[in-house]
Amino acid sequence: MPVQRFRGVEDMPPVKMPAEGPQRMRDLRALWSGWARLLPALDVRGVHKFRSVEEVDAAHEAAARRRVDTLREQRRAAAERQQAIRLEDTHRT
Repeated sequence: MPVQRFRGVEDMPPVKMPAEGPQRMRDLRALWSGWARLLPALDVRGVHKFRSVEEVDAAHEAAARRRVDTLREQRRAAAERQQAIRLEDTHRT
């Protein structure tokens, strides 16, 4: 994609936005729900004060580890359910 340069914001062409309306809201909801299924929110409550950047980094790292552990557990449980369904289906035939 070529790079375009402008002297100022006034010289830039207007951005083409999708039309407002119910279809746009349905599209946004579908997009957000898809991300919510892929990456569920962490339950972090309260106000957190940190004394240093290192504490912030450690807290972010711990949150990322919790998210990864949660996703692994969810996917493991889903795989086990799928395997149980397959076994059930093979026993029926």
